[in-house]
Amino acid sequence: MTRHPAPAAARRGPVASEDALWRWVRRALWTLAVGTTLTLVLAQAAGSDTPAGSAAALSSVLAAACLYQGLLAWNRDSSAVADPGDHLNGLSGTLALAALVNLLLLHVDGRVVGPVEQLAVLQISALVIVLGSTLTVASLAALTRDPRPWVMSLGVAGAGVAAGWQLAGTGGGPSPTLGLVSTATFGLGLGAARLLPAARTTTQIVTPQSAVVGALVVLSAAMTALVVATRFPPDRTTTVVAFAVAAVAGVSTRAATTIRDLASLAQRRVEALTDDLTGLANRRALNQRLAEVTRTREPTALLLLDLDRFKKLNDRHGHEAGDRLLARVGRVLNDVVPGAALAARLGGDEFAVLVGDPDQAHAVDLAARVRTDVATELLRAAELLGPGSRVDVDLSVGVAWSGRHQHTDLLRRADVAMYAAKATGAGVAVFDPESDRSHQERLALTEDLRLAFETGALPFEVHYQPQVGLDDGSVRGLEALVRWRHPRRGPVPPVEFLTLVENLGRMPDLTVFVLATASRDLSRFPPTGPGGTGRRPRMSVNLSAGCLSDPGLPAALLAALAPGAVAGDIVLEVTETTLMADADLALAVCSSLVVAGFELSIDDYGTGYSSLSYLNDLPAHELKIDRSFCARVVEDPRVATIVAATVDLAHRLGLRVVAEGAEDTVVVEALRLLGCDLVQGFALTPALPVVELLDWVRARQPGPRELVGRAAADVVGPGRPDRPGGR
Repeated sequence: MTRHPAPAAARRGPVASEDALWRWVRRALWTLAVGTTLTLVLAQAAGSDTPAGSAAALSSVLAAACLYQGLLAWNRDSSAVADPGDHLNGLSGTLALAALVNLLLLHVDGRVVGPVEQLAVLQISALVIVLGSTLTVASLAALTRDPRPWVMSLGVAGAGVAAGWQLAGTGGGPSPTLGLVSTATFGLGLGAARLLPAARTTTQIVTPQSAVVGALVVLSAAMTALVVATRFPPDRTTTVVAFAVAAVAGVSTRAATTIRDLASLAQRRVEALTDDLTGLANRRALNQRLAEVTRTREPTALLLLDLDRFKKLNDRHGHEAGDRLLARVGRVLNDVVPGAALAARLGGDEFAVLVGDPDQAHAVDLAARVRTDVATELLRAAELLGPGSRVDVDLSVGVAWSGRHQHTDLLRRADVAMYAAKATGAGVAVFDPESDRSHQERLALTEDLRLAFETGALPFEVHYQPQVGLDDGSVRGLEALVRWRHPRRGPVPPVEFLTLVENLGRMPDLTVFVLATASRDLSRFPPTGPGGTGRRPRMSVNLSAGCLSDPGLPAALLAALAPGAVAGDIVLEVTETTLMADADLALAVCSSLVVAGFELSIDDYGTGYSSLSYLNDLPAHELKIDRSFCARVVEDPRVATIVAATVDLAHRLGLRVVAEGAEDTVVVEALRLLGCDLVQGFALTPALPVVELLDWVRARQPGPRELVGRAAADVVGPGRPDRPGGR
């Protein structure tokens, strides 16, 4: 509960957040009222003053207990401190003070206080403890300008003086007259405080050390009473010893509670700085150490580690297997990292190592050693995933070094280096300013893409590159290639923004967008063949590795088809790289796509290592010879032989052959002579928007022998993308 300041300079009467205080004050006032009434009744009816005086003293003790409870609530509300041990402090303090009062009376006039007079002793002790508590609350809660605690204190002090006068000035039991004065003074102080205005205050955040200090004071007082009691005969200090021992027991219980709370707090602090899964330090612990390093300007290296393709492992094998893998990575870091360094898991599959090392080369060596050991452990961890499984996860490490004057932003610079390591595939990269500029641009583009996908307002265009038949020159196919013209940067290369889309995990969404757009535009193209009697061109759309890891892909693509389009119009292109990420799952998804009616094309054929096995396993309809072969088919007889053999093999398997990347008319003619079925490339036209490509198609009147010459005239000059489409 927090005490809110009054909206004006002061408010009359109780403040809403102080309800607990005034509830206990009302109880104290009722107790005093009952005690006063009982005192008057007993004074009239009894022949002795003792019962009446005792009633007044007892009501003051009970009212003091009520007020003490209210003061605890006030302290909690005004200073944001709640200490359940304060009750023991108050009770123990009252008993310890009662023991000292008994000793004082014994020392001054040798009086041994009897049972009836002990009520007056307890009354005085309780009022002194309440008076001290009121002043303490006023100090801790910044209430020194609030008149209410001071009026309370005056009432309590007046009641205490009256009770002390009665105890010091009489040799008998409590006096009803002085008892009435005491209770009246006490009640007036509380009543006046309740009616006074509340001054403006602010909530104070303080440590609970005041309660600990109070416990030590009470313990010292009780021990002092026990020590001093040894100077008197034992039969005269029985009450003193009883009160002091009870006080020691109470405050010792309070101390035991404090020790237990401190131990629990220490344990919670350790847990707050520890990652539950790996046992390493967590992000909070790393931030604390980074702050310390920044303050001391100690030369420091920060290694930021991220597991590549970890999400795919989680998706395929489940989060439990992923957690076991992360735990093993944590054990490797614990073993490899030097004792003085800090290894931490920042969350997900991201780790960090902070090394106090002035030598940057040592940090780079440590990064390489960590990467090697983690890779070895990942190979061993394949057994966690079941027989025949493999862990297709790697580690990228970014290194940033603070030097002596570059401590700020160390974590961000390590993050930049880590992404550079991912982008280059080097595994380990060291921060440099040029990478930082590129990283900032990449972050800005990533944020633009994230917002675009979240809002559904995708900023992409789809261009198309034709695939022309080498027998009659007709347009038989189109490849859909996505483009992004950024409002600030202009055209963004596909190879750049497609990587960002893949990292965002949005490639399936982009594929659905391209397919929906392409299938809608396909209806605008006329049928191919003489006189327009044939079928419309097929539409080719690329699939990424992220798409082929989604068993729900066939249904999503079918749902994305434009009205009037059918799955048989669409050719889905896959590369060996996309299949290798998770071969079993990718082949299963490809088979489902064929069952759904789509055609499959093996793209970039000839650049991988296992293409022959994919020719056998993949239910493909088409094979695309990679541009690296087409570019050399004229000048290198060995390449021409490989292309001819590939074409023959594909035809024997019932596949049509598309040669991509044809750069000039000579290459087009050579590919025709080698038996290729279709060709695409800049020798014909680059990828164009649908309207421009339709104009290009209408302007052509190709025949089998006119294709080469016509293609040469259609070439659009330099300034083409590094790959005709990238996607």
